[in-house]
Amino acid sequence: MTDMPIHHSAPQTAFSPAPIAPRTWLAQHRGLVLLAWLLCAVASALLGLSMGSTPMGVGPDPDDMMRVVQLRDLMAAPNPLQAWFDTHQARMGVAGTDMHWSRLADLPFLLIAVPLSPFVGTETALNFAGTLVPGLIAGLFALGLLRGMSALTSDGSSSTRLPFIAAGMAALHILAFPPRFSFGAFDHHHLQIALLAMAVGYSLVRQPTLRDATIVALACAGSATIGLESAPLIVAICGLWALLWVVQNDRAAVTARFGLTLGLASLAGLFFFTDTGAWTLMQCDAFGAPVAALLAVSGFTLAAAPRVLTSPLTKLGALMALAMLCLIGLATAAPACLANPMEMLPVEVREGWLSRVTEAQPLITGAVEINTIAAMTGVPLCAGLLGLGMAAYTRHTPARALTWLILSGLTLLALALTLYQVRFYTFAMVLAAFVMATLLLKVLGWNHHADGREVSPLRRFPALIGVLLCSSAASFGIAASALSPTAAPTEIAEASTPLPDETICTADQNFTALNTLPTGHIYAGLDIGPHLLRDTAHSVLAGNYHRGGADIARWLLISATPPNEAAIRLRASNIDYVMMCDYGASELAYGSLYANGMIAALTDEATVPGLTPLDLDLPDGVRVYAVAP
Repeated sequence: MTDMPIHHSAPQTAFSPAPIAPRTWLAQHRGLVLLAWLLCAVASALLGLSMGSTPMGVGPDPDDMMRVVQLRDLMAAPNPLQAWFDTHQARMGVAGTDMHWSRLADLPFLLIAVPLSPFVGTETALNFAGTLVPGLIAGLFALGLLRGMSALTSDGSSSTRLPFIAAGMAALHILAFPPRFSFGAFDHHHLQIALLAMAVGYSLVRQPTLRDATIVALACAGSATIGLESAPLIVAICGLWALLWVVQNDRAAVTARFGLTLGLASLAGLFFFTDTGAWTLMQCDAFGAPVAALLAVSGFTLAAAPRVLTSPLTKLGALMALAMLCLIGLATAAPACLANPMEMLPVEVREGWLSRVTEAQPLITGAVEINTIAAMTGVPLCAGLLGLGMAAYTRHTPARALTWLILSGLTLLALALTLYQVRFYTFAMVLAAFVMATLLLKVLGWNHHADGREVSPLRRFPALIGVLLCSSAASFGIAASALSPTAAPTEIAEASTPLPDETICTADQNFTALNTLPTGHIYAGLDIGPHLLRDTAHSVLAGNYHRGGADIARWLLISATPPNEAAIRLRASNIDYVMMCDYGASELAYGSLYANGMIAALTDEATVPGLTPLDLDLPDGVRVYAVAP
């Protein structure tokens, strides 16, 4: 008789250890993520220092300063809870300006500044938060980039290069435009960039977990809540998850989790992080009831549909019905959401102000120089085409080919949006970073041919240089300038790089002098308004914020008014002082546009009836006038 093996199994008791759950991707790679986080933050800080951003300071963008004003007003409010849901800026405009910003972007700064302010004061606490938060947010960008790179290629021996390549790509990304992750970057764009990177990176995972689905949904809802600049790409990512559910049978659970989280997070974004007016108004220039309802309905439909729909045909039919329902709902309740919200501005504001803001214009309109066009389109175009090439190269591995196809499609979509409006360039660069960083990783690990032969450095080096050049917006700009050296420079809009002497307009000496005057209402350059609100007790007539369209129109009218009639219009708008800076972007742009107007006369230091120059301690090129009562 043959002895049979006897298997002894330990009896299960209440004290038996629980099964060990598999480690998550983040747990497995936390060292790499932390290193990439640190490198991204350091690279951004160094680049920021080279561009004038310093610790305990405020970034160079006027929106950075305006965000500080909003945060300071909130922290000083007698009822912070009420102020949280009221983003109205009372000191900008004749009757104030309703800001379109979300409180979600304020939250990281407040979490640091509020507990610190009783010990060091509000101003120091906010500056300290502005020094730390951008570097912390850089970690989200690094995490999203690393997660996507890991999904696009196997880690293996190349995994140690991941954080360095991610940091390098982040540095190239930062060089493409003013530093959004550097010291004093209070504006919300860094958080939008980081959340988009998170949404894309985790969407590239070929077998996502429930945790991955939750992260993508939160990133999508968070990005939309902060601002609608990224809305087309967020919609594309949500549509991608829905389509993958249609064609793949194993995504029911993760799709349901994605939909449920998206719906709940969208409603939370509306009711916890927006002005109370956004809860009922059909606003489409920022996150509000229409967009929240669209995301919530779509999310809850995706949460419920996998429980009852199984065949691809019924799934696709349900998605088409949902899309039609959303379009009909928007067309009925909020038709402006299907068009450009900026078209709702008065015609004089669109033609006199918006047409001079580069980021709100189509890329190819003659308002942007050829080298800038090349810099903005070169990297995304190369990344999109190379991504399609990688999809074709990996076609024998359908899952990986699909991942490359998805990424290249999103990149080319962002490029198309950039052609429609310059502001999408930032997001196109984020998507391109995934492609180029992964290709750089592959080139560095390219040691053997398919037949086993070693790759010669003479072949690897040109590939490495090619990937690096295609990753840099500057290389495309330089090449375009070299190929068209005789091209006439086109007009640069007001929101472009500041002129060398423009810092005089925001020198501390100006604000010290203005604070010696009785508190009043100031007519000044649109871009200087936030500085005046932060560093003086005065109010300003207008700023570069579209919801103050009526005040912008009033500012334009005063600027164009002949000098002998200017004082009448200034008094009608309750203006007490006029501040002029010879190097200001507004003064230069509108002084040439309205050559016969008040702004041109004051720039030329001509006498304007009803305006009296004040004897203040001001730098050369800056003058302040009192308006006669």
